[in-house]
Amino acid sequence: MDTTYFGRKFGLMVFMDNTTKAVLYYAIVSHETNSAYKQGIDHLASLGVDIQSITCDGRRGLRTLFTRTPCQMCQFHQVQIVTRYLTRRPKNIASIELRRLTLNLTQLNTA
Repeated sequence: MDTTYFGRKFGLMVFMDNTTKAVLYYAIVSHETNSAYKQGIDHLASLGVDIQSITCDGRRGLRTLFTRTPCQMCQFHQVQIVTRYLTRRPKNIASIELRRLTLNLTQLNTA
């Protein structure tokens, strides 16, 4: 689940099935809020959708909101956060190695 903005006050919140890539729910929002995400999850649950896990952007408070469902931050957003702190061209050896590891996140296949 994630929200994409088209302008400052027009956002599209989308919930997708990871296996089929089908959009399960969407909402037009002016602000991305935890309550809007909870509304979407509650709506899907009321339709009988079995929510096995949630992948989100790491928004503060989201992971604690869904305590009964495994919730993780998507790899794209993890890379963006690390890049924000390290820059795209880090100078320090440890920073260079951390950036290299971060960029290989999508290649990992173990827990």
